Amino acid sequence: MTKGLSFLIAGVIAVVIVTASSLFVVDEREQALVFQLGQLKAVKEDAGLHFKVPFIQQVTILEKRIMSMDNPPTEALEIDQKRLLVDGFTRYRIVDPLKRYQAARDDRVANSLLSQAVNSAIKEVIARETMQSVVSGQRAAMMERIRVIADEKAEQYGMSVVDVRLKRVDLPSQNSQAIFLRMETERQREAAEQRAVGRRDAVKIKFLFDNLIHV
Repeated sequence: MTKGLSFLIAGVIAVVIVTASSLFVVDEREQALVFQLGQLKAVKEDAGLHFKVPFIQQVTILEKRIMSMDNPPTEALEIDQKRLLVDGFTRYRIVDPLKRYQAARDDRVANSLLSQAVNSAIKEVIARETMQSVVSGQRAAMMERIRVIADEKAEQYGMSVVDVRLKRVDLPSQNSQAIFLRMETERQREAAEQRAVGRRDAVKIKFLFDNLIHV
């Protein structure tokens, strides 16, 4: 192989590498941030092939579609200070990719921030509700209030809360046990009262029966 041919092959390889480093693809479900030396240079939201300066500019891809996230269970106090265990799920989207990137560099941190915002909203709304209204099936308006508050909190992270659904609203296990014991004690008290009434009535009947015999 001649020296000229070697240089030609090396040049072709270099061109291929540089070209490949200059191109990136944005899916229709994605959006891209282009950074240069740590500074944002562009936001690419259009799907397709895009160009960047090789080795100088870096690209970060973020989701554009609506995503879902399970909320970790949280305890909330209703208006009468009764504890409730609440969990659910949230549907959200990234509306400001730069804010989202500045608040959280990865999805794990972003989901943690969003969970805190949603759980804070849940506690805020349930604090104004009775247990009956919370555990009833008619809680669409309450979930919408939670969504609005959570959306306001999530805005600082570049995210928008599309929907919040409560999957489960229960008494914590220790509260359930206390209520069960209280109910059991109440039933035992009622049973004792019924037995006392029965014994009293039996004494009356026996007294009347004995008097009738001696008449």
